[in-house]
Amino acid sequence: MNPTSPHLVKITLVLTLLFSAGNGFSQIIYVSTAGDDINSGDSWAQAYRTLTHAIDQAGPGDDIWVAQGTYYPVECDPCSASDREQSFDMPNMVRIYGGFDGTETSLSERDWVTNETILSGDINEDGTLSGNSYTVVNINGISDFFEIDGFTVTGGNAEGVGLAEVNGGAIYTTGSSDVILRNLRIEESQANSNGGGIFVGTSEISIEGSFI
Repeated sequence: MNPTSPHLVKITLVLTLLFSAGNGFSQIIYVSTAGDDINSGDSWAQAYRTLTHAIDQAGPGDDIWVAQGTYYPVECDPCSASDREQSFDMPNMVRIYGGFDGTETSLSERDWVTNETILSGDINEDGTLSGNSYTVVNINGISDFFEIDGFTVTGGNAEGVGLAEVNGGAIYTTGSSDVILRNLRIEESQANSNGGGIFVGTSEISIEGSFI
């Protein structure tokens, strides 16, 4: 008797197709300083304007492509004390890439050195650390995977009172696994306690090709 019945083969094939089809729900979300958050975000012509909005719209398996320019975790004028608590709160199972000029159709075309893409905590835009976000990039509770690639992260000032406000001026990560930080330039940030550049608490991260 053949140990592999036609029924078993059919069931295996159906399951394989279902798992493959699941990957089809992922998308690329586009962000540009020339965009608008009322756009669809599904092309450079329809790019969102803020990375915060793109993160809010992203789902598991999505990629976010961000064009050159400077992005802030909150827009405020004037900025309040509570605005300083805002950061880019990174989502689970998403990859975020910077370094685009806004015309690329493939990831290999980008140049993250030439097309500098900045995530800045200088929310009051005064060019100093005073009044800046306590943390620029917050990676908290990633249970599956997360990747950020091709950004300058700057202007974090962790001088608050809570654990997450005195550690990790540029990047704060805790309770996360399978996190990749690649092709990052981390600069001009400070923390009153630990990790002016990066604070890693109970997390598994990989740092590749980055300058701190």
